[in-house]
Amino acid sequence: MIVKHIPIRKLNKSSFSGLVNYITNAMDRNERVGTIRITNCHSDHPTWAAIEAENIQEQNKRSLVDKTYHLLVSFREGEQPSAEMLRSIEDRLCAALGYEDHQRVSAVHHDTDHVHMHMAINKVHPVKLTTRQPYNDYKIFADLCIRLEREFGLEIDNHVPHRTPGEAKAHDMEMAAGIESLIGWIKRGCLPELRAASSWEELHRVLARSGLQLVERGNGLVIRDAQGIAVKASSIERAFSMCALEKRLGVFQPAPAHEIKVAARYEVKPVASRIDTRPLWSLYQQEKLQHKQRHAVLRDRAKQRRDRRIETAKKMANTQRTAITLAKGRLAKSLLYSSVSDGFMKEMRAIRQDYQADQRKVYEKGKHVVWYDWLKAKAWEGNAQALEVLRHRYDRGQAKVNSIAGEGIDRVNYLSGAKIEAVTKRGTIHYQVAQTVLRDDGKVLRLAEHVSQQVVESALRMGVQRFGQKLAINGTDTFRRQVVEVAANAKLNIVFAAPDMEAQRQALTTSRASTSIPDVAALYIAERTDTRSKGIDILPHRRYGDADAGTHSFAGLRQLAGKTLMLLQTQSEMLVLPIDDKTVRQAQRLKIGSQVDINSLGIVRTRGRRI
Repeated sequence: MIVKHIPIRKLNKSSFSGLVNYITNAMDRNERVGTIRITNCHSDHPTWAAIEAENIQEQNKRSLVDKTYHLLVSFREGEQPSAEMLRSIEDRLCAALGYEDHQRVSAVHHDTDHVHMHMAINKVHPVKLTTRQPYNDYKIFADLCIRLEREFGLEIDNHVPHRTPGEAKAHDMEMAAGIESLIGWIKRGCLPELRAASSWEELHRVLARSGLQLVERGNGLVIRDAQGIAVKASSIERAFSMCALEKRLGVFQPAPAHEIKVAARYEVKPVASRIDTRPLWSLYQQEKLQHKQRHAVLRDRAKQRRDRRIETAKKMANTQRTAITLAKGRLAKSLLYSSVSDGFMKEMRAIRQDYQADQRKVYEKGKHVVWYDWLKAKAWEGNAQALEVLRHRYDRGQAKVNSIAGEGIDRVNYLSGAKIEAVTKRGTIHYQVAQTVLRDDGKVLRLAEHVSQQVVESALRMGVQRFGQKLAINGTDTFRRQVVEVAANAKLNIVFAAPDMEAQRQALTTSRASTSIPDVAALYIAERTDTRSKGIDILPHRRYGDADAGTHSFAGLRQLAGKTLMLLQTQSEMLVLPIDDKTVRQAQRLKIGSQVDINSLGIVRTRGRRI
């Protein structure tokens, strides 16, 4: 479990309502937001609770610090903490920080590979109106996390920081954006040689070979590259602080004037990966430049539009003033001049407001997309290479949740006919299946707990498409039994890798076959075929198959032996599809001839909605 305070970058951007809206907004995803909890507020709705908190913040006029505390609690991949555990963790963390009486809104998120919880906490006490700023909160987090992990049986994380603040920021940059930092490049490229340097001259020589320079700044030292990017020397390692180096090498000596051949230089590029990212990086740079150019054009257009309006307003005002000179009476002229001036100032305010609105729109369109976010977008669009780069960031362990896997090489990277809801920075694709989410991390398909029979059947069909007919099932005993029952009931053409599950499936399939009711689709098709053989002009009938996925014309419903069949007409034949009770109720609203869309998973849709 990792607990982290996320500070606001700019104080004027701090907004309790904005933070609450971010953590409670589902963003059109089924499982992004889980449990929302509101504490120490009169309202039970997040929006009104945020307004309450901001009213309290407004009453504190003296404090100039950020009055909103954003706390993040993240769990290991595969951990599924219960609601009671999350409430207990939240309460104890807030109590340890001194925020037990403060207003807060928390929300659990499931849209990444790690379940995590956001907390928006009002730093201003609701009664005393004093602002509380925890001192060394990271130490409080470390001590409490160790106790909570032991108490709740969570995986143990390292809570003792081993990085300098500069190292930590560089590491965060590489993890969040995927771009190699100067600190990381130095540590990976020349750290052993820097440690082995026995004099200032040798130290300067090692740095010069990498296109770097060690210079004094203030009371310390910085390492600077040819582009002017600089980092504190002590951020590389504590041993490279001014004090430590002078103790080891003597009084600081600047770099000598002679030139040294540069063997390598720092470049802004992706973090080293097992996948060749050069083609994608080149495309990213090209699109980034094009985006920047489009952004500049939009900025210029907004400015030109503003200038034209200002020029028009000035001409109009001057024309009106010229006309006033022909009027008689000092008082009348004075009133007319005042009216023109007021109108001109009002128009200028409107022009300024419209220009600011245009600038905001341009800014939203021109936001810089970092490397990993660009890869996510490309993977969402179906770029298999971008997806592979994301998936090679981590070595995933064995899935500890309900999952479906295969043996051997994957058949496909993407599942056709399934809606992609999101792609994470680890390359996990979230597919939307029957109001829930199926997660494909490249090795397994992960399911949530307590899913319906329909979801399990869809997941098994997707597993066959993804891995082939032989599937390995992991998870709870309840989930494994459910999978066996679904596979037998749906008569899926699959084989389970686990011998016990395969034996149960075969036994259950045999038992169901001996006691099953007649195949109503086959009976209806046989009856229609017999009728057609007598010379009656009807289309040939056959059973609907996976290869028939697509758009067809609805031809009605038929009842036989207590089961319902849907008829789908093509140009040359009639397809017969058995449907369940829920689909029957919704299909009864369709008119004959309506266009019905069916994908390869057997999901029936009409006019953009599932039926």
